[in-house]
Amino acid sequence: MTLQRCAMETSRKPCATLSQSKHTSLFFMMWSFIVLTRHISSYLNRPSVRDALGVDPSIGNYTMSSDDVNRAFTSSLDHYHTTYHHVAALLERDVRVLIYVGANDYACNYIGNEKWTLNLEWTGKEEFVRQDLREWKVDGKVAGKTRKAKGFTFATIDGAGHMVRMQSPVYIMCLILLHTGTI
Repeated sequence: MTLQRCAMETSRKPCATLSQSKHTSLFFMMWSFIVLTRHISSYLNRPSVRDALGVDPSIGNYTMSSDDVNRAFTSSLDHYHTTYHHVAALLERDVRVLIYVGANDYACNYIGNEKWTLNLEWTGKEEFVRQDLREWKVDGKVAGKTRKAKGFTFATIDGAGHMVRMQSPVYIMCLILLHTGTI
């Protein structure tokens, strides 16, 4: 699979193709990492690997997330903390911030994510709120919607759920490259 063109509907112009070697290398490096992470669970659950690591056979299979571990963090009062004030502080220091969410993410839905980005108190809030959500495209296909102002970008990724980088690696790579100004 190759990433040929990304386009922001706001400019109506396609971004440069990723034919330059440094961009292509970055893309394939990230793509390789994404593909590799898809196989981590099956590798770590191989009996020979578990044996080599000394995993107690009574312990269940490795998973990317665990409700038991989550409950243990929550019961010890080590749980989620609000971070929006950190985002505002970064923006005030001219650090670009990208908030993205899969359009089909039911754990961290796009409606709630969009709402907090619109309500975030920072000096660029007024301009950010004035922007309409606009389509962004990859290879001429709508990849999601985005709002952007003063280094702050909110974006949805069509067809993706909670694990965006696993479900839509080309879209997220393009989005990151667009956000960072690489292409």
